[in-house]
Amino acid sequence: MERLVDSPEKQSSTQAGDYELDLYKRSVHLFDPVSVDDIATSERLQSRLDNLFVLVDDGDNSELYRGVPKQVYVYEIFRRFNLSMPHLNLRGGAYRLSDDKDELWVGPYSSREIQHKIDSNRPLTSLGTKSLAEGIEKITDLAVSARGRTGLVIFTDWQNITAQEVEAVARFRQRGEALAGFNVVPQIDSWDGSENPYCVFAVGVGNAMSRSLFDQADVCGFSEAADKVAQPRDMAYFVRKILYTTPLDSDGDGIYDYQDQCPDTPAGRIIDSFGCLRFEAEE
Repeated sequence: MERLVDSPEKQSSTQAGDYELDLYKRSVHLFDPVSVDDIATSERLQSRLDNLFVLVDDGDNSELYRGVPKQVYVYEIFRRFNLSMPHLNLRGGAYRLSDDKDELWVGPYSSREIQHKIDSNRPLTSLGTKSLAEGIEKITDLAVSARGRTGLVIFTDWQNITAQEVEAVARFRQRGEALAGFNVVPQIDSWDGSENPYCVFAVGVGNAMSRSLFDQADVCGFSEAADKVAQPRDMAYFVRKILYTTPLDSDGDGIYDYQDQCPDTPAGRIIDSFGCLRFEAEE
């Protein structure tokens, strides 16, 4: 026995409207950076670089991406990168591609000074060229004069990366290898150090996935899509990977210092997951 419900019949048809994309397209908005300083201090991260050079290729302002000109989007991603920078004693600077003739020199990398330029609508230091490949070549000369472990971060449109830019990055890395030099010993000629002192990182706009034209398995550096690092925590993680290696392990027992409850365990002994001796020494 089922109860019957009387309901008036209503004649209607379902219609599909346009999907609302306004929220998706809003890409230039407030950005609250996550402190990388706090992470580096708590985990006692080790610095990777002595010098940091940033190249901003904001290119053509006519094409739109996420509802804004690509030039604006590239510059916004760079702004977020700079806001997320920790306070480190680095040398280098941030540069743009332009025909303007600015004096090129290597000084301290000051994220505060760069942010002041951004806030006051003052342009970054010009490399004197609009060619991305030539811009990389000029930064290579600056890196050679600075010496030390050097990182180059490129903000650009993916479609601006051609064979010329790939070759320019290869020469950048080769100059770093040449500066490292080699030792001549009776058995073998070996390069000083285990890592290439020049690292290249690229952030590209215009594709949902990053392109890895600059990336190679045996050298330092990697590429990311701008959308992937646009949010605060993602950008903080990106900055952390560029500037730091693993946390410090002072006693070499495989347990990082910030997790090690017994920081001075002797070498060659078996330890537990807390970094303390698993067995007492025999008398």
